[in-house]
Amino acid sequence: MNRRLSTLLHGDLVGFSRMMEAAETTTVAAVKWAQTQVWEPAIQRGSGRLINTAGDAFLVEFEQTPLAIRCALEIQSDLAFRQRELPAERRLTFRIGINRGEVRVDGTNIFGTAINVAARLQALASPGTIFVSAAVRDEMGDPEGFAFADRGEMSLKNIARPVRVYEIAVDVAGQVRTHIVRERWRVVGRRRNGGPIDVTLDAAALATAEGIIVGRVPDQCHLTVDDISVSRRHFRLRQLTGEMLSIEDLGSTNGTYIAGRRLTPGEPMSIAAGTNISFGEVTINVARVPAPGESTKF
Repeated sequence: MNRRLSTLLHGDLVGFSRMMEAAETTTVAAVKWAQTQVWEPAIQRGSGRLINTAGDAFLVEFEQTPLAIRCALEIQSDLAFRQRELPAERRLTFRIGINRGEVRVDGTNIFGTAINVAARLQALASPGTIFVSAAVRDEMGDPEGFAFADRGEMSLKNIARPVRVYEIAVDVAGQVRTHIVRERWRVVGRRRNGGPIDVTLDAAALATAEGIIVGRVPDQCHLTVDDISVSRRHFRLRQLTGEMLSIEDLGSTNGTYIAGRRLTPGEPMSIAAGTNISFGEVTINVARVPAPGESTKF
């Protein structure tokens, strides 16, 4: 068998058996919704590989640790946000564990203690939170945009040595306690008819899985640009770590361009402050909004 170094994410739905016993049909539908609308899209955006799923649980392999963490944060915060108006007993809440280590590869299957550690970390986590191993924390180096709370060394079932555990917590009410730093961003430009565009983007919306949709139709977008060259839903902006955004073309007719390069629909690209975005016959520039006391020139 071949070996490779991977970051493993294990998620599990809290109270699944109880929910199934109380309302099987409703629970199955809710879990399917979470799978198709929340965690599968988050996995795809992070270039993760879904190894297996048991309906209420899933195991995902990532090449890069930051992408695994971002995926976990998206799942937790997006679920909390989307379910914020539901009564507590109807909300789906996941625990997530993340570990990095060597796995054995057999075709499409992977094996190894690293997977077991991720599963054990998940089992230790509180509902709605993320537990990661020291291997994950160490891999991040200086984790700009991430906050880790040291929970000390813990003994994991069937794992010989204690593992140092860190927590990244997301409140089930939708308020992120230790999350990616929510930078504020501004877009500036002109419409084709000369009308100005100068909008400060909603930081909370940027941090969700949906992000901010830019396009022509008001009821389908967060930021509307009324220009015939712009598609109904043209592109998506989302917050990444630190001072970076991601941009993703949503299958637009006239394309989205960065530095003259047309983006491939459905494939997010990282951009920094100062980047020009051309879409249809419109060009905007993205810039950070300075925090109080911070000086930034646009």
